[in-house]
Amino acid sequence: MWSIVIFSPPLLTQYLFFTIIILFLISKIYQYSFDYYNNPAASLKIQSIFTWIWALIFENAPKCSRTKQTSHHDLSALKNMIRFIQQHFNEKITLGQIASAGSIGQSKCCKLFNTYIHQTPNAYLTTYRLNKSAELLHMSDLNITEIAYEVGFNGASYYAEAFRKHFRISPSEYRQNSKNTAANS
Repeated sequence: MWSIVIFSPPLLTQYLFFTIIILFLISKIYQYSFDYYNNPAASLKIQSIFTWIWALIFENAPKCSRTKQTSHHDLSALKNMIRFIQQHFNEKITLGQIASAGSIGQSKCCKLFNTYIHQTPNAYLTTYRLNKSAELLHMSDLNITEIAYEVGFNGASYYAEAFRKHFRISPSEYRQNSKNTAANS
């Protein structure tokens, strides 16, 4: 087997050195992958290299001065709020209802969505509705207005505007393209 002696190079070359080690290890994975079927130990060697890569990354990752702990309660609340949105997306939903689904306040609700989803709760709801409407445009014969109301929008014009902004195409163009794609398959 091979071995690498790791030393502490000057700070400016540390990144380059680290990259070279990782590339070397990846080349070994590539080498062992050709021997995978002939050598029963090849898979163990590959797993070992992956473990070593992760250990190197972990050891050399910059240490954060402020560690950010993910709270199980926060993730559970977020999961409950997302589930609520997915179950009630076609109804009129308020921020208060979303927050209540997670048993938290409205400001905490917004903070969790921004932290983990990188969207506001209302933006997530709108995106979810638009994605559901795209499914209906592809799978159903409902007209645009019916789809808008089916997924929780208050009107077809706002729905069409939001759809165009999100997908950069109108709902009717999307439907036509999906039918053309299905016909060509």
